[in-house]
Amino acid sequence: MTTQTALALTEIGKPLKKISLPILEPQEHELLIKITVAGLNPMEQKIRDLGMLGFAERLPGVLAFDIVGTVVKTGPNVSGFAIGSHVFSQGILHYNAGGGLQEYTVVDARYSAIVPANITDLDAAVFPINVVTSALALFSPQGFGMPLPGTPESKDFDYKVQKIVIVGGGTNTGKLGVELARIAGIGTIIVIASLSGEAELKDLGATHVIARQAPDIEAQVRKLVGDELVYVYDTFTQDDGLLLAVSLLSNTKKGILARLVPGTPVNVEAAAKKAGFEEKQVFGSSAAIPEFGVAFWKQLRDWLESGDMKPLKYGVIEGLDAEKVNKVLDDYKTGNGQRWHMPARTASIQDRSWINAPSSIEHEVQIPEMSSKRFEYATGQESNANDVDGEEDVVEKKDEKEERATETGKERMGNGEHIKTDKMCGESFNLLGNGDCEFKKRGGN
Repeated sequence: MTTQTALALTEIGKPLKKISLPILEPQEHELLIKITVAGLNPMEQKIRDLGMLGFAERLPGVLAFDIVGTVVKTGPNVSGFAIGSHVFSQGILHYNAGGGLQEYTVVDARYSAIVPANITDLDAAVFPINVVTSALALFSPQGFGMPLPGTPESKDFDYKVQKIVIVGGGTNTGKLGVELARIAGIGTIIVIASLSGEAELKDLGATHVIARQAPDIEAQVRKLVGDELVYVYDTFTQDDGLLLAVSLLSNTKKGILARLVPGTPVNVEAAAKKAGFEEKQVFGSSAAIPEFGVAFWKQLRDWLESGDMKPLKYGVIEGLDAEKVNKVLDDYKTGNGQRWHMPARTASIQDRSWINAPSSIEHEVQIPEMSSKRFEYATGQESNANDVDGEEDVVEKKDEKEERATETGKERMGNGEHIKTDKMCGESFNLLGNGDCEFKKRGGN
C-alpha cells in the first residue's frame, strides 16, 4: 500500500506530529486529490485538545477540513471532474483521515467545485466550511429556512422585505453570512461587530453596522426594524450571552435564533418573548442535509466566478511543519483568530503563475525550498479563523436534533478500511444532550 507523510493527531491533548499513513483509494462519489492549499481553523484546536467530533475514538486523525487540490483519481459515480482539475472542497468530517494535513486526501465530489479562473487556490481555501455553515444558517431548515438563491423555490420568495441581524459579524462565518445575504437580495442586513471592521462589512453587503460594545444594541436595532425582526444569526456567543441575540427578536411574532457555538439552550423565561422563538443549532457540514449541500456547491462556484462572492483576507505562512501548525493551534486557544493559509508550492508566494489570478493575501512570506522527503503540500482548512476585528472565532458545528435522519454510513479508518456505522447528526455522529455531536463507535452506537 502506498504511503504518504501526514501531520496527525495521535493523542488527544498532545501536539500534532508527523507520521506515515496510507494514500486512500477514492470510493463512490469521491475524488483523490493532491493537496495544493489548506488553512487552519479554531475547530482544529478543539479537536486536538478536547477530542471534539469524537476524534478520541478514531485516532490517528488528520485535521484541517477546508481543502484545495488537484484531482489525481476519481471513484465510481463521479462526473464533471477531469484529472488535473483544481478543486476546492470541505473535507469529509466523518473520516479520521479526511483532513488536509497530508499530501493526498479524498473528498466528496458532490460537495466540491472546480476553482474558478478568477480566484487563486489560496483564495479558494477561504470558503468551504465557513460558507457552508452560513448558508445552512440562512437557507436551510437548520436555520432560517429561506430558499437557497438560484433554486426554483427562490423565484417566488421576496428576499427584499426580509430583515436579519448577524451577531459576531467580524468572524469569518459572520462575514460570509453577510455576503450570502447580499447575494440573496435580503433588504435589511444588520451586523453587530466592532466598528473597526465597518467599512469591510458594508463592502460585503451590510446595510447597518452596530458596535458590539454599544450599551443600547437592542434599542438601535428596534429603531431600524421596529418589532418586525424574526431572524437572528449568532456566530459568536454561547449560553447566557445569547440573551442579547434573543432580545432583538420580535415580541409579537415568533422568531428564529440560529446559533453556531454549542452550549446550553437559552433560558426561555429569561428571554421573555411572548410569541416565543425557535433556537436552532447549526452544524457546518455539507452532508448534514445532502440535497442542500449538492445544490449549494453548484451555486457557490457560480457566485465566485461572477464575482458576487469575494474571498476574505488571510495570511500566508511558510511551509507546513509540526512546530508551526501547533503554534497556530495554540494561538487559537487565546482567541487569536488570524487566518493562515499554507500552500504546497516550494516557490515564493509572489510567483503565482501557477494559479493565474491576483489573490486576497494580507501578509506575504517566502516559502523555503522543501526536500523530496518533506511534507510538500499544504494544510487544509479555512474556517471561522479570520478575526480581523478582535472577536473570538467560533466553532461552527453541531446539529439540530429534529433535522437529523438516520442512514447507513461508513467510517474511513487510517488503515484504509471502511467500517459500517449508522450516522446521525449529519455524518456518523450522535447528538449529545449538550448539543454536541459525538462520533459513533465502531459498533454503530
